[in-house]
Amino acid sequence: MHLQSNLAWAAVFTLQGILIVLWAMACGILALRAEREGLGFWKTFLISFFMTPIAGFVAISMSRSAQPDRAVAKSPIRNSAAASARLSS
Repeated sequence: MHLQSNLAWAAVFTLQGILIVLWAMACGILALRAEREGLGFWKTFLISFFMTPIAGFVAISMSRSAQPDRAVAKSPIRNSAAASARLSS
């Protein structure tokens, strides 16, 4: 007699478990991206997990605008004489 309600609850808990795993995966991917941008992994993961992944994305965007341009800081050309010799040949 209680078999149908038990199956319904099992389906509900299974669906919730799947959704939690998908939510955590989205937060983890976002946290990996934030780590490449210079933010902490766990900081971004926890913000995303408890608020929403959109909040984590906003945090990454805000920190990116506050940081200086990395392309200028990591220029591969170190010696201007060597660079001008490469350009002239």
